[in-house]
Amino acid sequence: MEHDAEFEEFYATQWSRLVAALGHAVPEGDDPRDAAQEAFARAFARWSTVRHHEQPDAWLFLTGFRIATRLRRKAARTEATMTTPSHQVGNVEVVLALAQLPERQRAALLLRAVYGLSTKDTARALRCREGTVKSLLARGRAALAISLTEEDPTRE
Repeated sequence: MEHDAEFEEFYATQWSRLVAALGHAVPEGDDPRDAAQEAFARAFARWSTVRHHEQPDAWLFLTGFRIATRLRRKAARTEATMTTPSHQVGNVEVVLALAQLPERQRAALLLRAVYGLSTKDTARALRCREGTVKSLLARGRAALAISLTEEDPTRE
């Protein structure tokens, strides 16, 4: 079954990338592996279509990001706080700064940094114009720069 083997290869190559990206998007208390698994389940159900996308990994990321966004909105409604999830690995300051960005800025930055998409491909994935992506990236980078260079009163 070529269909199954192709999906298994896709799963094997994309699993860790998707989990890492969703680690920056899910709220505290939610495991990014759960959101990733749901995204993969949706991809598998639509694999005959998804596999023909120019960039199936971008489709997968956006699906996972939408799942994470739904989880964040649900958490916000129950007044959950947005802090660094304990399952995230990496620079805590960057993770916290990313969590504070508006969703589209964060998505644009992650599509470029984690998935390495071009501006054109990011625009296609986010369903907007290239100029909008450039603006999202510029504003997101500027906000990150400010957030990461602000003086931390607890730091010595």
